[in-house]
Amino acid sequence: MFNSIKLGWFLAIRTVQYASKWTTGLIIFVMILTFLNLVVVSGILVGLIQGSEVAFREKLYSDVGAGALEKKNSILRTNELLSLIDSLPEVKARAVRYTNFGNIEANYTTRKSDDLANKKGVNIRGISPEDEIIVTTLNQIMLSSHSLSLAR
Repeated sequence: MFNSIKLGWFLAIRTVQYASKWTTGLIIFVMILTFLNLVVVSGILVGLIQGSEVAFREKLYSDVGAGALEKKNSILRTNELLSLIDSLPEVKARAVRYTNFGNIEANYTTRKSDDLANKKGVNIRGISPEDEIIVTTLNQIMLSSHSLSLAR
């Protein structure tokens, strides 16, 4: 074993002594780039993903979310589901969110009948502010809120 280590050192020293400085520098440069690619870049990517998961949980979704079934537009028997959630001892607080799909149209009052409508389909979302303050920190990142009266 000692002879193997001795031979390895001998070969390493000879290689460094008689090799081209440019080739050695290029090899070291490629090894540094490989190290940075494997360690630093993957660490940054993992950190970005972990940070976004934490931000979504704290500011938007909390720990558990429930939604409508795949081919349904709403959650059926909502009151029963809320009663069940409230009865669980592990649940500290809950917040209900309301979502629906609608259209927003610009200048609908001044548009002539032959003009093309300037409208866009959007997801409309509503929250219960009192519940959201308890469950998430969404209120800390909101600038302001206004009640909207949309014409039908």
